[in-house]
Amino acid sequence: PGYGAVAAVTLGLATLLLPFSVLLFSHALSALLGFAAFVVLWHERTHPSRWRVAGAGVLAGTAIVVEYPLGIVGVVLAGYVCATAPRAKRVAAYAAGSIVALVPLFAYNAAAFGSPLRLSYGSSVIAGHEAGIFGISGPSLRKAVEVLVSGKGLLTLTPVVAAGTVGLLALYRRGHRREALTCAAIAGLFLLYNASYFGPLGGNVPGPRLLVPALPFVALGLAAAYAAWPTVVFVLAAPSLTLMAAATLTNPMLREKDISPWVEAVRNGELTDSVLTLAFGTSGWAGVLPFLVLAGAAGALAVASMPAPHLRRSELPVALVAGVVWLVVLDAGRDLLFTDRYAGGSWGLVAASLVLVATVVAVLLARRRGLVVLVAIVPLLALPVPGVAGHAAVSATLAAVTLVLLAGLAKLPGRRPGSI
Repeated sequence: PGYGAVAAVTLGLATLLLPFSVLLFSHALSALLGFAAFVVLWHERTHPSRWRVAGAGVLAGTAIVVEYPLGIVGVVLAGYVCATAPRAKRVAAYAAGSIVALVPLFAYNAAAFGSPLRLSYGSSVIAGHEAGIFGISGPSLRKAVEVLVSGKGLLTLTPVVAAGTVGLLALYRRGHRREALTCAAIAGLFLLYNASYFGPLGGNVPGPRLLVPALPFVALGLAAAYAAWPTVVFVLAAPSLTLMAAATLTNPMLREKDISPWVEAVRNGELTDSVLTLAFGTSGWAGVLPFLVLAGAAGALAVASMPAPHLRRSELPVALVAGVVWLVVLDAGRDLLFTDRYAGGSWGLVAASLVLVATVVAVLLARRRGLVVLVAIVPLLALPVPGVAGHAAVSATLAAVTLVLLAGLAKLPGRRPGSI
């Protein structure tokens, strides 16, 4: 309690929801509908009503109409409905609401394609959709790693999502077990779906767009994360907000494998137009002033609403290590997997996977060992050196050495948590 506002504003300003809120994609709307269905069901646990369950079914069904992969949310929420008695009546109400919402889709399919069960994707001419089921085949570790830590990976551009993921564990420990498990299941299944899709990043976009509907469920963990580790979350939220704002203020449709076009556009003042441009002919920073003012006000008010927004000295080692390893991933992620496309090998995948594991271990170990962890990750810090990340075998070796040093550090006699 008390951290909902800052979690919501972080979701809106520091994740992919921000740039996709101004693009003509369906992800923001489907995310709204899917998460709304979950919220109604959570509220229904303390205010039992089969009408509310049916209403949640309508929202979940409508989410599927907007974007078919939201069927993942619909199925997981059906399991959430089953967790409370009377199960049969509740599931029947949820299913009835979902079917009612799907009727327009069935009617459209019948009119357009001659059968209510024939989907528009069956006539798709997009290259790659012919593989598997509408482009979905077996999951790939390479695609999963690319979605997370490539130059346009989810954790590369918005590291605060990692805090939300860990926050779900804190939410579980606080007693909200069903809710935490539901959110984690939805996030995990969306990652699995994304790793099975022929185009995991979804084209020339500001990040893995197919994961956007899962972001509100991960952001629920941000409330618990802000309550437990505010300093760490602030450190991860700052670059996330900066990059998402840069994408929104310039051109979100990113063709390159990294964020360099956003950096150049901001540096040159090549910013998007706004209502001020239309009304008064302003451009550049003056043209985006409304966005900057409103975003700044939202962030300030959200932080002010927190019960205890103060920084904690005990978190500084974790926050510093988290910030350092994120900078490594930001700089090296663009090359680790990219080299495999030319070399035809798998060293880039090995290197990226080891870097991801080393990053997680370093952040977790920083709470027990303090800033000495920075010494153990020195080999990892060599990756941003020009040309190093382009040599995948060398990068994999450096990441492996880092893991060995971290393992050795973990076995040393313990120090009190959070000591510097």
